[in-house]
Amino acid sequence: MSIWSSKTSTQGWRKWVKDQFDDNVPTSLTGLSDVDTAAVTNKFALMADGTNYVGRAVVEADIDDLQSYTLPADALTTIVGNGNWKVFYTGATGIPVELTLGAANTVLTSAGATSAPTFAAAAAGGIAVQVVNAVDGTLSTTTATIPNDNTVPTITEGKEFMTLAITPTNSSNLLHIQHTGVYSDDVARNITCALFQDTTTAALCCVIDAVSNPSFGCTVTLNHWMVAGTTDATTFRIRAADLNADTFCFNGINTGTARMGGSLSSTMTITEYLV
Repeated sequence: MSIWSSKTSTQGWRKWVKDQFDDNVPTSLTGLSDVDTAAVTNKFALMADGTNYVGRAVVEADIDDLQSYTLPADALTTIVGNGNWKVFYTGATGIPVELTLGAANTVLTSAGATSAPTFAAAAAGGIAVQVVNAVDGTLSTTTATIPNDNTVPTITEGKEFMTLAITPTNSSNLLHIQHTGVYSDDVARNITCALFQDTTTAALCCVIDAVSNPSFGCTVTLNHWMVAGTTDATTFRIRAADLNADTFCFNGINTGTARMGGSLSSTMTITEYLV
């Protein structure tokens, strides 16, 4: 598109621009570097004076300004017609370039101040991919037992007090299962808290603690690390009991007395870590 006028008066130039724009609205400016200064100097054109646009004669300096003009460093343009979910960067020319999105769990990585970035695998370990959590303040009791012997606790022993499911994003990732439980008994007694997965009979791990004062109970903490081993949903279960058929209490004291108005609660958390 050219905005230069061959008319010799401001009135004539204005009419030429109007006629052209009514029938052929320009959509882009092209070919500025090929403008012949001799052909356009001493003609009328639309020029900015800093505040308004005015019609005045074109001089060679105007052409130089147009040919050397560049966008300011903080200029933004609208990206149209490129679809959604795109990442762009600018290279040495300042022209936006699309960067192909990386695979799931990759991270945008710098290649230095003068090179294009890339998506790459995250550094091994330490990055939490997802966290799931459960809080339970329900008062519950049981007279079931978990023997205090040298056998692995089984899924039929004790009582199930909490469950929590997770769907790992990668079978090679690590899972950290944490449980903090408030337990008591109607007598001073050793208690066992065990972790199970799905319907597997044997416990993944267990801890033994002691209720030294039934009026206060105890807080039991269990931690277990393992390779996810699957990308299917899997459920972890907490079962607990004492070694005798006494009244064992979850989120309460003695034989099942509530305390702290329901704010006395137990938690279960599973965190998946990228390896």
